[in-house]
Amino acid sequence: MKKTIVLIVIFFLSVCCGSSKKSLTVTFIPSTENVFLHYNESWKTISEINIPFNFSIENHTSQKEQLVRYSYNYGNNMEGHPTRLFIKKNKGYIKLKNSEDIFIEGHKTNSYKTRTKHFIDTTRFGRTFFEPYIKEMQRSNQDSLNVGSILEFKVKHKEFFTNLLKNDSISLLFLDENSETNFRKVVKQVEY
Repeated sequence: MKKTIVLIVIFFLSVCCGSSKKSLTVTFIPSTENVFLHYNESWKTISEINIPFNFSIENHTSQKEQLVRYSYNYGNNMEGHPTRLFIKKNKGYIKLKNSEDIFIEGHKTNSYKTRTKHFIDTTRFGRTFFEPYIKEMQRSNQDSLNVGSILEFKVKHKEFFTNLLKNDSISLLFLDENSETNFRKVVKQVEY
């Protein structure tokens, strides 16, 4: 009888206190939004590309987690502008303020989206690569151009797309009172 009770206690402790399971999971979700190119009139070329990304953060614990900082890390040499984070609420997305507290309730998932602002090195791909887009922008007298979905753009310009997003990642900083720094950093390679 004592042996059975000891085994039951050991089982419950191993299930409840198991450290092998991650408390959070970050998952990229394919975006249906479009990619935009931006024309710089003074440079007479395309200077920036905006690429949409969606991701979710799943909390596997019963405790709520607090996300205190988010950043998009550009892996290419040209880098880019800081990005804004949006959280899904009801059927739409709401832009989060930089200092806003973001909580992920226990055993819940929050969905987010962001839009990168990559600087483009036009010397690497040459003016002829962007020429059709530049002509379209000049013809329509616009400084930005919708070039289709991520999938469409990736299929059409695979090498450019792969080089642009190579080594890109997101960094998420969570409050963690059990760590020395009181924070826990999660870095996830961008998936597209």
